[in-house]
Amino acid sequence: MKNVIKATEYFYSINGVELKEVIQQEELSDYQIRDVKEFTHSLIQWIGEAVRDREVMLEDLKYLMNLEDEFMFSSIQTNEYICFSDNEERFDELCAEFLALSV
Repeated sequence: MKNVIKATEYFYSINGVELKEVIQQEELSDYQIRDVKEFTHSLIQWIGEAVRDREVMLEDLKYLMNLEDEFMFSSIQTNEYICFSDNEERFDELCAEFLALSV
């Protein structure tokens, strides 16, 4: 079964289970859930302001613009992105981690 992330009024849900916002606020995971379109828009702004790492950001932008996924997991330590279309197994592992942290 494919895990489904949805934006809710307050945060996100996975398979209808409301996640606790504290997961991202207190960085309980090494990843954060991101809306791909919103993150791409933010990245475009950061590229315009960048004085270093611009090339890395441009590569990330190319990658993100080709995604069909609505949501992804973004590492808070690196520029790693996990989305269902590229790595279904890891995406599912992160969904399970976020669900476990929301209990």
